[in-house]
Amino acid sequence: MLKNIILAAGEGTRMKSNTSKVMTKILNRELITYIVDACSFENSKTIIIGGKNKSLLEEKYPNLEIKEQKIGDDFPYGTAYAVSMAIDLIDENDDCLILNGDIPLITKKSLEDFINFHKENNNNLTVMSTKIDNPTGYGRIIRKDNKFQKIVEEKDASIDEKKVNEINVGIYAFKGKDLKESLKKIDTNNNSNEYYLTDCIEILNNEGKKVESFVADNPDQFYGINNKKELANAAKLLRERINDYHMLNGVIIENPSIVNIEKGVKIGKDTIISGPCKILGDTEIGENCFIEGSSRIEDSIIKDNVKIDNSVIEKSFVGQGTDIGPFSHLRPKAKLGKNVHIGNFVEVKNANVDDGTKAGHLAYIGDCDLGKDINIGCGVIFVNYDGKFKHRSKIEDGAFIGSNSNIVAPVHVKKEGYIAAGSTITKDVDEGVLSIERAEQKNIPGYVEKRKKRFRKIKGAKIKMSESTSSAHINRGEMILFAGNSNPELAKAVAKSLGLELGKVEVKKFADSEINIKINEAVRGKDVYIIQPTSYPTNDNLMELLIMTDACRRASAKYVNVVVPYYGYARQDRKTRGREPISAKLVANLITVSGADRVITMDLHAGQIQGYFDIPVDHFSAVKLLSSHFKEAYNNPDEYVVVSPDLGGVTRARKFADSLKLTIAIIEKRRPRPNVSEVMNVIGDFEGKHCILVDDMIDTAGTICNAANYLKDHGAKDVSIAATHGVLSGDACKKLENACVKEVVITDTIKIPENKKIGKIKQMSIAPLLAEAIHRINTNESISGLFDDEI
Repeated sequence: MLKNIILAAGEGTRMKSNTSKVMTKILNRELITYIVDACSFENSKTIIIGGKNKSLLEEKYPNLEIKEQKIGDDFPYGTAYAVSMAIDLIDENDDCLILNGDIPLITKKSLEDFINFHKENNNNLTVMSTKIDNPTGYGRIIRKDNKFQKIVEEKDASIDEKKVNEINVGIYAFKGKDLKESLKKIDTNNNSNEYYLTDCIEILNNEGKKVESFVADNPDQFYGINNKKELANAAKLLRERINDYHMLNGVIIENPSIVNIEKGVKIGKDTIISGPCKILGDTEIGENCFIEGSSRIEDSIIKDNVKIDNSVIEKSFVGQGTDIGPFSHLRPKAKLGKNVHIGNFVEVKNANVDDGTKAGHLAYIGDCDLGKDINIGCGVIFVNYDGKFKHRSKIEDGAFIGSNSNIVAPVHVKKEGYIAAGSTITKDVDEGVLSIERAEQKNIPGYVEKRKKRFRKIKGAKIKMSESTSSAHINRGEMILFAGNSNPELAKAVAKSLGLELGKVEVKKFADSEINIKINEAVRGKDVYIIQPTSYPTNDNLMELLIMTDACRRASAKYVNVVVPYYGYARQDRKTRGREPISAKLVANLITVSGADRVITMDLHAGQIQGYFDIPVDHFSAVKLLSSHFKEAYNNPDEYVVVSPDLGGVTRARKFADSLKLTIAIIEKRRPRPNVSEVMNVIGDFEGKHCILVDDMIDTAGTICNAANYLKDHGAKDVSIAATHGVLSGDACKKLENACVKEVVITDTIKIPENKKIGKIKQMSIAPLLAEAIHRINTNESISGLFDDEI
């Protein structure tokens, strides 16, 4: 049998540490573990010679034989004395491998080659050596007529012997009988008064025994560690070796010098590691993963196509296609299914999270079992500890947990249960039930003024207020576009600009006019974009949008983005008298509840509608597109003027005029009833000029036509109209045809039926703008450059 004797008793005083040298960690593992692993051969037994660290070694290796070398003035010193601690465990027929416990770079292959050389040559003793440029501090290999004779330590070497560059690396192979007998003959007749194991060489040579040296390549693997600087150098060499291994096996490490991967970690091909990551312990990472930032993964299993951004994962399981971070923390026993999203500052501990479930930000998910396709809102806390015991909660498939909710365990929320934001849930919630638990709101009149008076009494008091906004990093993936019946031509143009085909979807009606949607494409884990203006017939188109969004969300789409170039019900954005609805807010609620993650729209009738949503809204303007038509047409700016048809459109008109470097005029009017206006006055110079009337939409065209006729009747050279949305209700086209209007320039946010197309109307396409916005959103690029200033 092969007996491996590892010398690990040295106190390592030069390390200047309270930790035993061989128990000091390098790349998250104790030094000695690398040596134990390297000499773990079949049919072998490892014996560690410890010192004061014996108890630590026994705790680390309960199944190995640990012998203690007593250290102090009353005990001998030297490597031979250390080896003698194991003499009773060595049989005469054994082979013995002896090496130091502070050479973590040693490879198993080198030791295997060394042992084979020893056995094949039937040596009584074999010494491992290597050659280096600067041998200072090492024992020298002394030869005579090229035959190995002895090893001389640095402090005992003569001037000529110090010039030898072949050094002893401190690794020996003995026949058991020769080791036992030669150890008895060693004395302390040297400058250090120590028992040197190397004296066995001279003893066996004098007895005519066969003693040879094995010269090994790659001297770096024998790098010994005596201080923290050498520890850092060894870590660098070990890091390079481990990272090279993974890169040669198909892993992409963008900056290997800052990535620490522990020996034994498994990583699949085409996985990308970016940033100063640490991957430690018994970790397995699948293929095509992306790990970035200062992520740390320890003792975890990560399946294929997972994205991890600046997050910590400990003793957890992460399913295929899941994305984590930034700044998430998976604590022990977190088990995530496929296509799960764990976002900013979300902590998961001892929890099962099934496929498609999302927790976007600022949540604690602990001691619970979550089903599929659940939405966990911002600020949700699973309250699991009563001060003595921890309890579990269960949330079934399709449930919705609103923001700032507390789930006080043990609680069972059944399938598609809906928890309203701000609720503290202490009782079970049945299937499909909405649960609300909030304290009654209390308004205290006069509180602010009282507070101000109190603060005025404090001399020099200062109140500082700050606002900060953070934007969630969205991991975007494969993209697919769908269109309803509202404006398929626009959707096709957007898809063409992106180099895509529209996704297959069937939009039909049942006999009772209910909408029937069938998605005929796989959307699981994909970024879905639904292009559907909610124009006439508004209710049908709105329901198509809501049902398609819900269908994609239930089919486990990664993100559902609704592209609504024209937003129906936008003019009902506030109450003008009692008992009136705010329909624009209701539509926003419906879109959000249907499962949309983002809204992309254009020229809302009222900018405040953006605030009706609790999800991101990208609000684009067609001003630059429309103004470009006139920019190409006019020659002398002094002959043109931009006209706002009412006081509410002044900002829009001013922006339009600024883009063309023109002046503006404003029509002051009185509106007796909806869609009818009476022009009263024009502020600004327009006589003898080409007038461009600018508005967000043309509905019945009565207001805009009255304005155009007024301008022409009072001296305008001609009148053109520019508007984003061509609603064109009723006989609007007939009014435009008969009005004193030269041309009507609109966009294609709304499809114009064939029977309403007249010669005066010129349509400009917003498809390139929408396509660019979709592309940038999908690739996580900034879209700010696409925005006009808010209208």
